[in-house]
Amino acid sequence: MYYNYSQPIYPPPKSKIPGIIILIALFVGIAALVAEISLFRLTFISLPRALTIWAGFSTVAFLLLLRIFQKYYPPTSSLFFLAIGYGIACAGLPLYLFMAANYYFADAKTTTQTYIVIAADNGSPIGKCVEPYIEIEHKGLNKQIIYPCGTVVDKQKSLTLTTSEGFFGYDIIRN
Repeated sequence: MYYNYSQPIYPPPKSKIPGIIILIALFVGIAALVAEISLFRLTFISLPRALTIWAGFSTVAFLLLLRIFQKYYPPTSSLFFLAIGYGIACAGLPLYLFMAANYYFADAKTTTQTYIVIAADNGSPIGKCVEPYIEIEHKGLNKQIIYPCGTVVDKQKSLTLTTSEGFFGYDIIRN
């Protein structure tokens, strides 16, 4: 009789609740990342700042999920990569909450400012639509203002926006 002692046999997880909670966090995080993109377009926040917030929460989520995965599932090399993937996706929720709080709890006082257009692109006229944009400078930050497909923007020399100060101090576009 031959016994294979090289691979231990782990009992199945006692509860499926941590797995269900993690799966819900994954889908909520992915949905929040998609919703965050529309808020990012309306906020004067730099991309490196948003990525720093997202990377910080991704690291925390990765460490927590790795700890949970090691507790409930047998250790394999794929657990590390699974925790990385789930951590990246789950970090979308705190980033969305940051952007949403900045946008929805902004000051009611608005200011109208006129900006000089740095660059403009109409997108692609043939085939698949690439959204046209105008690039402006706002307090040292170059921001692309995205327009719907078919909008002609390359002839504009200036842009007037109604802005207000967001909850965390980042200006937002009202109109």
